[in-house]
Amino acid sequence: MAVLAEPVSLYLGDIPLPDGQSAENLEMARLHIDLLDVLRQKTAGNVTAQESSVLEDVLYRLRLRYVQKRG
Repeated sequence: MAVLAEPVSLYLGDIPLPDGQSAENLEMARLHIDLLDVLRQKTAGNVTAQESSVLEDVLYRLRLRYVQKRG
């Protein structure tokens, strides 16, 4: 799951690029959050309760961070 969530952290500006620059792009962060939500919807009923819980938790944390960045 971390691999799928990493681009969101990058686009929120929480992870710097190798050259130290920020890749902050809130529109791209929102796109990746939306893609994770589509994954959650499409896998509903086909994953374990633990997997579902992890995805829900990741989405909650990313959405919260996104709202904080939007101000």
